[in-house]
Amino acid sequence: MNDPNWASVEHSLQVDCRAELVHDNLLDLTHESFLHKTTVGDDYTYEYGITVEVDDNVVLVDRLMPSVPAPPLYADTMRIDGNWDRFHATEFFVPNNLTLHSGITAEGAPREEGYLIKVLNAITPIDAHTCWYYYSFARNFAVDNVEATEQLREGLGLVLEEDKDALEAQELGMQTRPGREFDVLIAQDGGVTKARRIHQALLKKEAKEREAKEPRQPGAPANTKPIGAAARRQAQKAAAAGAGRSAAESTTSAEATSTAAGGR
Repeated sequence: MNDPNWASVEHSLQVDCRAELVHDNLLDLTHESFLHKTTVGDDYTYEYGITVEVDDNVVLVDRLMPSVPAPPLYADTMRIDGNWDRFHATEFFVPNNLTLHSGITAEGAPREEGYLIKVLNAITPIDAHTCWYYYSFARNFAVDNVEATEQLREGLGLVLEEDKDALEAQELGMQTRPGREFDVLIAQDGGVTKARRIHQALLKKEAKEREAKEPRQPGAPANTKPIGAAARRQAQKAAAAGAGRSAAESTTSAEATSTAAGGR
């Protein structure tokens, strides 16, 4: 964002949905064909598959769309026409930072030689069903073109509002759907699936670490290992006997109290 060879447009907005839905949205850009048709989407996006790579807690979802027209917003800003090789690759640093590497190049040319875009997305949960979405769209072309910057600011603002509307509708649907319904993931959701697994593993690890740090409550049993069947029966008998003694003692105490009260 501070590199003089790049120009950036920033946005931030509150989205009334869980942060995980924004992650899903950025990992599966197939929705561009249907949700962003006037800006960054085109019919061909969903026609091409993806490749998914995982390196520790980083998930990379890459899609190459060879010999296609530039999407409307790019074509207008770059003043170009004809067919290009288009690509976008979402790099998700689980659990909350996603960088989208995108652009178009001459057909068959290396990606680094094209019109390049990096979209920085920082997703910050507010609570279980709301999050902040911090967004920066940086480009290496028309860097000093103020008109292009304003055009992108307006166009990308529309993209985010379209995402916001869809994500909030998804959140409402997830909160109100019957308990027997569940997510259905398809091939285009390969990155979503792997990211969710990593996220769940991180949550479990965090929970175990928190549990280990919490002091044991007074009176809590020190040994929590499973016991054998014989030992379990013995423990149950001891507990039953203890309960019987407690009941007998309570009855005796009550009778004594009643007798004393009658004497007065």
